[in-house]
Amino acid sequence: MHTQCATNHEKFADILDDNGMAQLVNKPTRGPNTLDLIVTNHPESFMRVETLPGLSDHEIVFTEVNLNPRKSIQKPRIIPLYRKANWENMKLDMNNLHHDITLMNEQKAGVNTLWTHFQTKLEESIGKNVPKKTARKKDGSPWITSDIKRLIRKRDRWFKRMKKIL
Repeated sequence: MHTQCATNHEKFADILDDNGMAQLVNKPTRGPNTLDLIVTNHPESFMRVETLPGLSDHEIVFTEVNLNPRKSIQKPRIIPLYRKANWENMKLDMNNLHHDITLMNEQKAGVNTLWTHFQTKLEESIGKNVPKKTARKKDGSPWITSDIKRLIRKRDRWFKRMKKIL
C-alpha cells in the first residue's frame, strides 16, 4: 500500500510538470499525509508557504502571496459599418469572383486553391466597399452607465436635428 502512494505521488507530480504547474506544500498536513495542496503556475509570486500547528490533528497551511493586479488595457477595435456599405460594387465583385471560380474549376484547380481565392477576394471586396470605424478603448468613466449613454445619444440626435433646422 505504501508503494501505491509513492506511485500516485509520482503520477501527480508528472501531471503537474506536464502542465507547467508546481505544488508548494512540502510537509504533511494531517499525520503522515499531505492533504492540503497549493498548485500554481506562478510559484515565484508565493513569498512564503508554511504549515502551522492547527487545533486538531490537521495542520494549517499559511501562505504569503505577492500579487500586483494588472489593469488590462483594451486595444482599439476596427468595426465594419455594413449599413453604409457599397452593395452595388460588392455585387459586381461577387459576380466577377463567380466567373473567376468557374474558370478555375474548369481548369481543374484544387479545392484549397478555390477556397483561398474565394476568401481573399471576398476580404478584398469587404475592405474596399465597407467603411470602418475604430472603436476606442472601454476603460473610460465607470460611472457612465448604459442608461446614461442612451440619454447622451438621444441628446446628440436632438442637437443634430435642431442644427439642421436652424
